[in-house]
Amino acid sequence: MTAEKSMCYLSLILLGLSIVACAPSTETPTVTTETAAPPTQTSTPTDTASPTLTLVPTSTDAPSATYIPRPTATSTGTPPPRGYAIVPEIVGMDYEEARQVLLDSGFTYIYHDVFDLEQPVGTVIGQDPAPGTVEKAGEAVFLYRAFRASAVDVGGRCRSLRLTYPTGKLLYSVYLNEDERYEIRTDFPYGQTTIFEYRMIIVASFDNQRSDYVFFTPAWTGWYVISLGPYQISQQELDKYPSGVPAGCLWVYPPEW
Repeated sequence: MTAEKSMCYLSLILLGLSIVACAPSTETPTVTTETAAPPTQTSTPTDTASPTLTLVPTSTDAPSATYIPRPTATSTGTPPPRGYAIVPEIVGMDYEEARQVLLDSGFTYIYHDVFDLEQPVGTVIGQDPAPGTVEKAGEAVFLYRAFRASAVDVGGRCRSLRLTYPTGKLLYSVYLNEDERYEIRTDFPYGQTTIFEYRMIIVASFDNQRSDYVFFTPAWTGWYVISLGPYQISQQELDKYPSGVPAGCLWVYPPEW
């Protein structure tokens, strides 16, 4: 056998050993996939940096916003590479506990409020990225946090507005029917009046210095959130009114009122 042929056979043997050494593990990775149904209307979020997330309204006697997670979580069961970390499961936790878990896992966080009547206030009802995904350490995880707001009746009765803090916004909720035209009116003198759907996406608004009402036709039946403000008052004003500084009324008039 010539030296040239010997070198050729030796190269083939080494190549075969290399392939065996680099072959992937036969262990099957765990893959969790969850699918969400889309809402009946597509709206423009107030924060264009928000991740894609789908929530759908429910039609029950006690309506609420139901979160259905969309991302696909994939975990191979192996440690992440240097500079990366595995996103922990935080859905169901109180948001303060969830924030600490994220910080301990090497992530930062951004939270977004979602109107929900079923979960305790402050409960994390959704997250993005999904638990089990591998992300760069220091990346922000979005927390979707349940909150509630005082209800406003539909009709001609004044919902009295009172300010109990030097700065802030007033939040109220109202249950409206699909495709019916409502008039939302207020004499609140500060900031704007903004109507949100339950995911806190703006659906209508007006400047309280230029107008005092808006006509609004809901895209679906369910809960909507009305925000008034921001406002700013002095501590001296607060001291004069222990039960809150009077700030006008909010009315929600039904169709054909």
